[in-house]
Amino acid sequence: MSIETGPQVGYLISVENKYEYTENGQTESGTDDSLENMNIVDVAVGGGASYKFDSGLFLSARYNAGLSNIYESEDSDDFSNQNSVLQFSVGFMF
Repeated sequence: MSIETGPQVGYLISVENKYEYTENGQTESGTDDSLENMNIVDVAVGGGASYKFDSGLFLSARYNAGLSNIYESEDSDDFSNQNSVLQFSVGFMF
């Protein structure tokens, strides 16, 4: 069994925001792939555990909690967006 913890740094490669809103009875939807207001670097802290069976099979689970506000704009003082990731893996060591 192993326990994991530590920092993680992520780098944004691409973005796709899907949106839909209604104003005055008109609904508009679409996607936006602009990096304009996005933080390119994301800092997180992670923790997890894994277990390796005698047969070579292993199971692993990890959680990463983002510390950085990934969206910055003039209104970003009003709200904050952080990434949050839950990972599970199954594998075989030979």
